[in-house]
Amino acid sequence: MGLGPKTKIMQYSVPQFVEVEDKIIGPLTLKQFLIVLAGGLVVFTLWQIFKASIVFFVAVLPIVVVVAGLAFGKFNGRPFLANVVDLARYFLSSKQRVFMHEAAEFTVLKRAESSARESAETSLDGERASRLKRLAYILDQKTAEEERLIHSGKMGEQWLNKI
Repeated sequence: MGLGPKTKIMQYSVPQFVEVEDKIIGPLTLKQFLIVLAGGLVVFTLWQIFKASIVFFVAVLPIVVVVAGLAFGKFNGRPFLANVVDLARYFLSSKQRVFMHEAAEFTVLKRAESSARESAETSLDGERASRLKRLAYILDQKTAEEERLIHSGKMGEQWLNKI
């Protein structure tokens, strides 16, 4: 059952850049707009209380810096607001970890697991062990021969002959 020339294939567009928030109000996303709006309301309230005094400017400067950081700042490629939420969650959660050691369950499970593993590997163990012993013997013989050649001073001559 092939696709003929008259068969229509439905094509759906796959969304791109799903992690980028939509710009709702001018160049601002909805979150940025709400943060700037809240900061503006705080600044306006302080303006109504202190008017144009030095206290107003001293109080407003940190607020503007914090609001700008929350609205537009990024840390490790993530919005600063997301990091603030994670930071608050870290500081507000409990830090005490309690390890409850239950040795009997662990040893029983470990013994059962190891005995099952041993029974499955017993058939292959003899063959593997003999291969490993032969390989170890061959390597030991070559190492002993190399040491003998090094001590006799012939190792340099063999290297030159191989090159």
